[in-house]
Amino acid sequence: MIEILAPDLTPLEGVEIPDLEAGQDSGVIPFALRNTGPDLFDVLVVLEVLDPVTTQWRSTGLPPLDELWPRLRITGQDTANAPAQQLEIHDWTPVGTGRALHLATLLSGGLRSGEIRFHPPATAARLTWQFRLAVVAAEHSYPVPAGARPGILTGLGDYGHSALLRGFQVTAAAPAADHVHVAAGQLVHRCRLVGLVAGAVQLDQLDGAGEALTPGQLYLAVLSAGPTGVTITKGRRGSAPAHPAPPAWEPPLASVAVRHEAGPSEINPTDIEDLRVFDRYHAEPGAGLQLRIHAGRAVAGGTLRYHSAPTDLILPPNATTALWQRASGAWELAAPTDPPPETTALGPLWLATTDAAGVTELLDRRAFAADTVVIHLRGDLPGAPGPIAEAVVVHDGLVLDDVLYRLSDSGEGSAGQTQLDLLLDGATLYPSFAQDDHRPAWSFDAADLIMQGRIHELTELHPGQLVQLNSIEHPTGGTPARAEAYLLCRRP
Repeated sequence: MIEILAPDLTPLEGVEIPDLEAGQDSGVIPFALRNTGPDLFDVLVVLEVLDPVTTQWRSTGLPPLDELWPRLRITGQDTANAPAQQLEIHDWTPVGTGRALHLATLLSGGLRSGEIRFHPPATAARLTWQFRLAVVAAEHSYPVPAGARPGILTGLGDYGHSALLRGFQVTAAAPAADHVHVAAGQLVHRCRLVGLVAGAVQLDQLDGAGEALTPGQLYLAVLSAGPTGVTITKGRRGSAPAHPAPPAWEPPLASVAVRHEAGPSEINPTDIEDLRVFDRYHAEPGAGLQLRIHAGRAVAGGTLRYHSAPTDLILPPNATTALWQRASGAWELAAPTDPPPETTALGPLWLATTDAAGVTELLDRRAFAADTVVIHLRGDLPGAPGPIAEAVVVHDGLVLDDVLYRLSDSGEGSAGQTQLDLLLDGATLYPSFAQDDHRPAWSFDAADLIMQGRIHELTELHPGQLVQLNSIEHPTGGTPARAEAYLLCRRP
């Protein structure tokens, strides 16, 4: 059960809206949400208005709702009851018809503080309206106005959204040492696409307060991904310490237990807990015949569907199965030749093939709500490493989501490799290549000539910029005839 409370934790009842004037922001009304039941995921905070004609509470069809007068924001949370989670702080969010404030989680005993204010338009009539907060919990869809573009939401252009897209696995050193390795990855941080290369994170014997561990003690450190790199948030030392919360807007990667040592820390694989949750309904094989569907948001069939936690589905053995999403947000598995489970279904999102024991192939069939623009560069490889092809960016507001590279052949050389680079106005998209090189490379005898999913660090393209495909290394004894790059761009 979720309680809607005043700041003193008494029921929020009969609150007057201060300074409510047409064309102006009203005064602020503070509130709190407390979960007295089990853990809850995907909580929507909505505002209802009392219809003066029918005397019924409504969530649509009245001017304050249709014109989005209310604004909600979350200002804080009891982090002791939200271990190892992203700190959920929200900016002012308009709510009303088809709009709600989404909270990914509200754990048992969790407490969130927030504020309400109103902004009636200058043309608002002088009528008396009564409002109340309400909560929609444990559901995965919400009505949206007709005409909303269908597809999976990318998070690009949404300043209130941060999420992981791929990579960022945290592993221990071998042999155990005082550092862990964080793989390269990609995330959306408050609307912007960010690519980070791999690196090592050192964890010493001092806890979050700078106090040294003593025998029998440990502390927990949460690693999270931000706009410039990986953040370390240390907790306090103890025999059974609590998880700290990472900074707001930074998705967690892993929790690492750092135990007392007489010398430098020694972190083992069993000390690392994977906390990664990916966005855009990313899918991956789970244990056995399980298919794990990660978090995401999508619009189709008149509803916004949303999931903040992964879902594990059981696939049939020795079959190919299509994954659909119903208007309620529920998942549906069907044969690829079956019709959609309902006219408002979205998909298929993925095609999974299994044998008797597990997933053998997973094909991505997701469609995104954002516009997609592909810039294609193709040309013959020069006699010596150098320019291959170039193009001028003509679209505005492009975000480079991914790049697919392809060689026409391996070159039939005897040693070495072919390596390419992609330049934007003369600067490589991979400026940290000396630390972790993600520029595509193929050995002289490579059989697979297509490469995708490299982590690029320059992600925004603007009109008038020049993109150029270059070769920077050729194999010995034979060079591929052609190379090409497909720049997959999204428009927020």
